[in-house]
Amino acid sequence: MKVSHVVVHDVPASWNVCAAALPTMRQPAASGLLMLVAGATDEGVRAISFWRSEADWERFRIDSLPALLRTIEPSRQLRTTDRQLAVRHLFAHGSVEAT
Repeated sequence: MKVSHVVVHDVPASWNVCAAALPTMRQPAASGLLMLVAGATDEGVRAISFWRSEADWERFRIDSLPALLRTIEPSRQLRTTDRQLAVRHLFAHGSVEAT
């Protein structure tokens, strides 16, 4: 698996609300999404998504993310804080590598 783009998402919503929406990203899987890790923080939820390319992330951000955020919090316009990283070095045990 080759990873070239990572995005850290901070979501101002509870873990229970966000966890209910996570299957949306798997059915069917977002094109180019290689891995997603997520957990609760004091401020809400932090998710880290690993993408095959920046173009895959941008396509998801434009085409699918708004609907996913409406699923999480339909009563208000939820805004995430996203920090992007172009992968230059990656250490992983096994078959994961940076592009």
